[in-house]
Amino acid sequence: MYSETSERLGLLDGRYKQLANEAADEGEHRRFLDQAISSYARGMMADLNDYYLESNLPRLNRRRGGEGDEQLATEAEAITMSGIIGTLKELIPPAPPGQVVEQQVRP
Repeated sequence: MYSETSERLGLLDGRYKQLANEAADEGEHRRFLDQAISSYARGMMADLNDYYLESNLPRLNRRRGGEGDEQLATEAEAITMSGIIGTLKELIPPAPPGQVVEQQVRP
């Protein structure tokens, strides 16, 4: 059996989302949307730093609009922001002690 990685689940999520968008009726749409949300949530938990999956989850939860989906969307947004901030902290080196870093604004 293959392990669940965020990358594998991301591929699966995208396919379920596509199938939901192409569904012939509301029942089929809901079934694929539920599967997409489940896969995105599992992918998010597989790697909390892979914020691509987390960034799709709030929109899909809101689109489903079920009981508790708004709360789930809000929680996924918070996790997404934590992942993005963590990535930015890794990419942007801290200023040396006592040195002020000026921000450059591009026109």
